[in-house]
Amino acid sequence: MSIKKSRDKKEIIHNQVIEVATVDGVEEKYHAKTGTVYLRFHYHYQCKNTLFRDKIDYNYKRYFVGFTGDKRERIKQKRFPVILSSKDPSKHRILIFWSDFSKYHLPFPDSLKWSEKLFYNR
Repeated sequence: MSIKKSRDKKEIIHNQVIEVATVDGVEEKYHAKTGTVYLRFHYHYQCKNTLFRDKIDYNYKRYFVGFTGDKRERIKQKRFPVILSSKDPSKHRILIFWSDFSKYHLPFPDSLKWSEKLFYNR
């Protein structure tokens, strides 16, 4: 984690607000330098009457089993929590997986149990 990301994380933790993010789409990306396939999640959220759009990459082999085009379509428009800084809402992290929640010492909510089947089952 870079120093900037570490500072952002501390700010988020100390000034945390939870909002809801909506997934707009998922695409497969190949990072040539590392030779790694990632899934890029595009999403948006709103805070203080401002719309924010962003994306996040997850390592395909680490997080997904057979995440086909059908599953990518089913995840569109699904809602996930986003933790952000009340001082600067652009500093945020969408919370999709158990590991995302644990980084912020938050429990994985029962309301997202459906996502485990979608992400991890063939």
